[in-house]
Amino acid sequence: MGVAELAKGIEYTESIKTSWRSPRAIVAMGNERHQRVRQRHNINLEGDDIPPLLRSFEDMKFPPGILNVLAEKTTNGPTPIQMQGLPAVLSGRDLIDIAYTGSGNTLVFALPIVMFCCEQELAMPFVKNEGPYGLVVCPSIVFIIIRKFYVYSGVHIIVATPDRLMDMLDKKLLYLDICRYLCLDEADRMIDMGFEEGVRNIISHFKTQRQTLLFSATMPEKIQNFAKSALVKPITINVGRAGAASLEVNQEIEHVMAEARVVQLLTTLQKTPPPVLIFAQHKQDVDAIHEYLLLKGVEAVAIHGGKVTICYLIMASNNNDDLQSFVDDDLFEEAAAFVQSHLPLFSKDDLLYLYARYKQVTVGDINIPRPGIFTLNFEPKAKWDAWNSVKNVSKMQASHEYIEKVNHIKRINNITNENAKSSGTGGPSVSRFKKDEEEIDDKDKTIFDFCQEGNLQRVEELLTTGFDINEPDVLGLSLLHWATDRGDENMIRLLARKGANMNIQDAEGQTALHYAASCGHDNCANLLLDLGTDANICDYDGYKPYTVASSDHIRSIFASR
Repeated sequence: MGVAELAKGIEYTESIKTSWRSPRAIVAMGNERHQRVRQRHNINLEGDDIPPLLRSFEDMKFPPGILNVLAEKTTNGPTPIQMQGLPAVLSGRDLIDIAYTGSGNTLVFALPIVMFCCEQELAMPFVKNEGPYGLVVCPSIVFIIIRKFYVYSGVHIIVATPDRLMDMLDKKLLYLDICRYLCLDEADRMIDMGFEEGVRNIISHFKTQRQTLLFSATMPEKIQNFAKSALVKPITINVGRAGAASLEVNQEIEHVMAEARVVQLLTTLQKTPPPVLIFAQHKQDVDAIHEYLLLKGVEAVAIHGGKVTICYLIMASNNNDDLQSFVDDDLFEEAAAFVQSHLPLFSKDDLLYLYARYKQVTVGDINIPRPGIFTLNFEPKAKWDAWNSVKNVSKMQASHEYIEKVNHIKRINNITNENAKSSGTGGPSVSRFKKDEEEIDDKDKTIFDFCQEGNLQRVEELLTTGFDINEPDVLGLSLLHWATDRGDENMIRLLARKGANMNIQDAEGQTALHYAASCGHDNCANLLLDLGTDANICDYDGYKPYTVASSDHIRSIFASR
């Protein structure tokens, strides 16, 4: 019960009633048959009046649209947890679901809520500011985007973290007056993270009884106590051993040195077809890995709390017609603004490519006739042909391709996202994008962050704490590499004075002199040579700094030495 309900003496003793019923033919088979099937699938149950399990989605009476999608995406029918969990949820029962990772839990709460929302919309369409009908609360912000626009327009389902949801409820940007479906995903993690009180506060915002679903990989005492107070006559389903991983998922561990992790990652990706998810512990690591992959020609999207969601990357293939990546409208608008302000950077073919995808995103499939053969100006016909070439391409894919094209132009012109907002077609010659420093608080910054910022005082202070000046970061770059990459002569002098190895190599065998040469930092190249950096060291591809020099001027520096 919620706090408000307890204060008013309200107590719910019966489950919510729905119009859904198990097929009579299945019910007539009897409990002995149902129990035999449950034992065969290692399904353990607790609770009263449990509906029979169903071994096909058709028996669960989902609408044809949902069944068609399920037929495309699944091959073996429902998993054990879905066989028993879906009938329980469809019948209106509160549910405690304890199943191993990868067991198919998501469909257990997603399919019923979608079906219920479809029924609700058919009966009485939502209007502005109405909703949500269903609420999913989870501990981390994976695929969670709550935008005021969508909420104000009326929304059927909201997925949120406890803290973000409470913020919206407190600011009265969202109401749960008609919400009757609450799912608590990864409840054990939410409780461990200290969200128990927050979840109880969320429940207090409900105005009527709701159906509550609690999903957890484990069932510690805290979860049991919470379930007793928040759920009504729940059915508990336990499949397999709580906390265990799915036997259907192959898990491999590769032990590598810290400085070699990113290189090993690239090797692994070359053997793994996309799409691929890469998880990292910190936002800084996500950005660093993302930069590295882009520089290596790998199509990647970085998403984390400072951007959109948690730390993970979505890898996509250029030939993947079903592009599974999230693209934010703000990123698309930012890319379009960059094109307008940096037109000289783009060739005619580039602009036609971008025009087609811009129209596909903003208008959709081409809706005008092709200019006639007597049109003297070739440009309208070229634009029409370009737009027509992306007919039937989804808005998401067109957005992704547009943004990636703009990012490619930025990379080959050494323009960072930060600098692009304020400069013209130029930009600092750095090999790696600068982070948005506002995303990281000083207390969370590492010595590498301060080095990239050029903060001499903080770098010197941290070096006195015993930090190994030659220790590489997650990308295999030392402080000297970062200082040279940023063209920071003062930082290079500080590191040399503190005993940095002037010939230290990164994960690809490149020295700081390679960086100075490829970035065009002639002053840094001269300084490094004066400090004794060896110009004859080859990287792991056999290239010397002279070979990777970005200009004849840089090469002349090596020739004169």
